[in-house]
Amino acid sequence: METLSQPRHIRVGGQFYVAQFFDPETEDVLAGPVPEVPVDPAAAVLGRSASPPPLRRLTREQYELEPGDREYPWPTIGRTSGDEGQPGFSP
Repeated sequence: METLSQPRHIRVGGQFYVAQFFDPETEDVLAGPVPEVPVDPAAAVLGRSASPPPLRRLTREQYELEPGDREYPWPTIGRTSGDEGQPGFSP
């Protein structure tokens, strides 16, 4: 999995998700649901930290692209030098 250069919106069974990681070979993504309510900024002040929703691995057959995110396959952030020879390296 490679980090997307920009998070992408997808739809899964009528719910909206934000894809953050992408596998260019399989087109699988790691995505989390879009929160239905905004995070309460006071929660951190009161000592209750809000944890982000868990990411879910989705295959290309499980998600639909949103109209604004049709540039596909999506660009990912390039790996740093020295990663040559590592799995998933693409120059």
